[in-house]
Amino acid sequence: MRTIKFFVLLVFVLLPLHSLPSQINAPPFEAHFIPVGYGDCILLKLPQGAMLIDGGVEEYGEKVVNYIQDCDIQKLDVVVITHSHPDHIGGIPAVLKGIPVGEIWVNQDIFANRAYSPIYKAIQKSTIPWKVIRRGKCWDNVGGVEIECLHPAMISHDPNDNSIVLKICYKKVAFLFTGDITPRVEKELLEIHKDQLKADVLKIPHHGHRSMHTFIEAVDPKIAVLTIGPNPYGAPDPHTLKAYSEKGCRVLRTDKHESIVIKTDGKTIWRETGKDRPF
Repeated sequence: MRTIKFFVLLVFVLLPLHSLPSQINAPPFEAHFIPVGYGDCILLKLPQGAMLIDGGVEEYGEKVVNYIQDCDIQKLDVVVITHSHPDHIGGIPAVLKGIPVGEIWVNQDIFANRAYSPIYKAIQKSTIPWKVIRRGKCWDNVGGVEIECLHPAMISHDPNDNSIVLKICYKKVAFLFTGDITPRVEKELLEIHKDQLKADVLKIPHHGHRSMHTFIEAVDPKIAVLTIGPNPYGAPDPHTLKAYSEKGCRVLRTDKHESIVIKTDGKTIWRETGKDRPF
């Protein structure tokens, strides 16, 4: 009789432990906003693969490579270069040299402007396949992830306004990555994509410079990430920060954290802070 009781108790204890891993596994989509001063660098760990959006300034190149390796990423499926300014492309050559990359996405401005020939030379030297992306679908339901390019359809004279804008959806959760677009492009997006702009997580355009309140209202984010560091431009604009505050949006800043990691299982969103907590 004692043997039977022990067996029943053993089964009772082991069954909950067997089901535990499915409850504590890290969410399968992660967005890492890497602090690179006044610049952009965002690592995406996808259910199937990984992406990098921009690389910060040149001096942060090795830091970015180390960060990616510390995340146990052996290969980047895609590196996205949103536009041709040094605070976005400077660290990319170090990434191309230090991490295997499957493909590079660029806008036409990278090759149209000879002032940014170093990044062009780095891409050519790497022999990594690259393609110019424009408005339209560019990643269709790979591991539950869909990526659409909302901008640009064509380039202008302003590199900031040539920024690649990506909406990335994982199941029911949407992220909007905006590069350094200005109110001129925000207005264009409102005219063309107003119903597609809503997102749970927004990368605040252009390091928090002046933004249209109607754009913020259309995106209506729960979380907005400000990629910022010391700068001579007066960023972020206090009126822009006030607009997010009035919307009840939580603003996270890369100058206040070692890194900002946002995770989702496609339904709920967490911020990693040593101990995950839901928003």
